[in-house]
Amino acid sequence: MHKLAYLPILFIVLGAALLLAAFAWSRMKDPRDFWPEEKAETLSAAGLEYHGAAHRMTHVESDTQKEELQRQFDQARDRYTQQQTAFAEAQDRYERPYRILWWSGIACLALGVLGHFLVRSSAAR
Repeated sequence: MHKLAYLPILFIVLGAALLLAAFAWSRMKDPRDFWPEEKAETLSAAGLEYHGAAHRMTHVESDTQKEELQRQFDQARDRYTQQQTAFAEAQDRYERPYRILWWSGIACLALGVLGHFLVRSSAAR
């Protein structure tokens, strides 16, 4: 038996453990830990305000009214964009550990299987 024959098995076991950890992470971790209801309500309110400001812009009569509505629209857009950015960051904080565990597990499994076949083929010679 080849002296490095245990390494592929180690990588296969490690890969399986990482995939199980990824599965456990996705089942046990609550997304609300990263984006609570209050922030969801704030994002929703910012979206409604942005939509309302855009709608009011379509019914403008005078230039002075248009300038005021444009200012309100720009402020609403900025608030909504800030909330969207914060949501995307929270979503990434939630998903990043899962992705790291998942792809590390896949890589370890692939290395283990490849190593297993290489060790088997070199032992057969």
